[in-house]
Amino acid sequence: MTLVMEERKWLWYASNIIPVQPKEALAMTPPSEVAILSRIIEPEKPKLPLALARQVLQWKFPQEDRQRMLILLEKAKKNRLTLAEKIEAERYERIGHFLSILKSKARISLKANGRAVNRSR
Repeated sequence: MTLVMEERKWLWYASNIIPVQPKEALAMTPPSEVAILSRIIEPEKPKLPLALARQVLQWKFPQEDRQRMLILLEKAKKNRLTLAEKIEAERYERIGHFLSILKSKARISLKANGRAVNRSR
């Protein structure tokens, strides 16, 4: 099989070569970590044991992390984040999304078992 690279762009995916046109390559975006975790955790299905669901709802960022996120937010508003700070901010964002997915599953699990849900953070 001869590949004509001038006419097509090639996308490597899981050790297979998949031919795609340049416009298609730009339109394809891989799923985010949050989307993948959401499919694994299935937050809409009440499967968590009650004690674990209650514990998950207690989880939150420590005060020093919340302060750091505010500093990063202010720097981002002024477009003054360094590359390292941008990566750090993106990590906080991903963990925040992950925590939200877990808390959603916890609330649904408690609600499905007729338990009161405290939404305080």
